[in-house]
Amino acid sequence: MVDADRGPAAASSTATVDEASFLLVVGEDLPVSELDADDLAAFNDSYSQVHLPDVVNLHEGFLRGTRYQLVEPDPRGDLGPGWLTVYELSGEDAVAGYLGLAAAADRPRYQPWNHHESRVRWHVAWRRRPGYRGAIGRLGRPYLYLIGMDVPPETDDGELAAFNAFYDQVHLPEVVRALGYERGLRFERLCSLAHPGPGCPRFMAVYDGDEQVIRRAAEGIPADAIPMDGPQAWNSRRTQWRLLYRRIASYARSAPSSSC
Repeated sequence: MVDADRGPAAASSTATVDEASFLLVVGEDLPVSELDADDLAAFNDSYSQVHLPDVVNLHEGFLRGTRYQLVEPDPRGDLGPGWLTVYELSGEDAVAGYLGLAAAADRPRYQPWNHHESRVRWHVAWRRRPGYRGAIGRLGRPYLYLIGMDVPPETDDGELAAFNAFYDQVHLPEVVRALGYERGLRFERLCSLAHPGPGCPRFMAVYDGDEQVIRRAAEGIPADAIPMDGPQAWNSRRTQWRLLYRRIASYARSAPSSSC
């Protein structure tokens, strides 16, 4: 078992922002070529100051929302949204409540804000993998590195267990160690409301860090610094996206929701 900030540890029985067990991730794109600097600033200000608090306060069990902007796309192409909002939720009841409201004909209306016809590319609920703890972006870490991954379709239960054991106990801790990330967390897809083909990956790893981590990654590390050869399901994995985001703004409830 590794350090609580660097991989698996005992799960907490009480949901807080630091231990939010579920995420709702909303990824959006803007017609950037049609917006000047003032338009973009107005969009970000309105989203951060009006819409973000509105969503967190309206939905029971939403603990915090944090906005990010894409700063390093996947080198293989346009595989991730330009803007990302990560909502941390207290539990499965909060997810179910949100999904119920989203599907309702009389779903709640948010306050007007300057959305500039943003297009939602991702709308996905994620469950934290067993054994992981700690907040995303603790101590104000500004960068978030996301990796979306699938195992081969024919993977059986034993192969999946071997994949997860290698990822949890070997690969993720070594990524954190080698690059100096604050922590790494893993999540499994719970529900995908929107994601372009070939569909939302089953697993997501989230690493957060500071400027020093980003410089270290850019400079490169020895090829053998991170174990890459594992069980068959790991060696045959498909990585859908690798994306680096920088934090723009964050909003948290002033007190825990009653569903915590």
